[in-house]
Amino acid sequence: MQIPDDIKDAVEFIHKSNNKFCISTAGAGSLAISWLLSIPGASNSILDIRIPYHSYAMADFLGYLPDRFVTEKVAKDMADKGLIKAKNYLNLLNQMSSTKNVYSVGCTATIATNREKRGEHKFYLKLVGDIEEHSIEVILSKNARTRAEEEEIVSRAIIKAISFVCFGPRIGLDFFPEDKYRGTIYA
Repeated sequence: MQIPDDIKDAVEFIHKSNNKFCISTAGAGSLAISWLLSIPGASNSILDIRIPYHSYAMADFLGYLPDRFVTEKVAKDMADKGLIKAKNYLNLLNQMSSTKNVYSVGCTATIATNREKRGEHKFYLKLVGDIEEHSIEVILSKNARTRAEEEEIVSRAIIKAISFVCFGPRIGLDFFPEDKYRGTIYA
């Protein structure tokens, strides 16, 4: 697999940062998982990865069945669940004192598929830690990209958020002028 140079640099930085992460993503973001696990050093930074793709899996993960799956609240709840898991894992390993920071990423997306979508192509991403919280919300131009291209944007946003809290390299997102971005992490 060919990993873009900016992603490779960011992931290598993340793995050396002494920060720990739990990541959960649904609807898109699997490429970010692949990038994180394909570059040596993932066990230094990644504690847990979840992909609750089906509605039943999401309900099991969150402890409730959302009315709508692609919302800021669902992304936040996913991140909050992951942060609890991260702290539990580190307590079990007695590593809380040797770890710089613990974070969790929750991302939920609806992107291009094999049928016409009625709603928007969008994603919500939340990154939470003990003392900080960041978010990215993007509405993509509908029918302007392939599923693979939209998947890459969501995945780049996940790496961007993680790299941001590690004070790592900046990651671009290749937006079109019609895309709408809102967030606490630079666009």
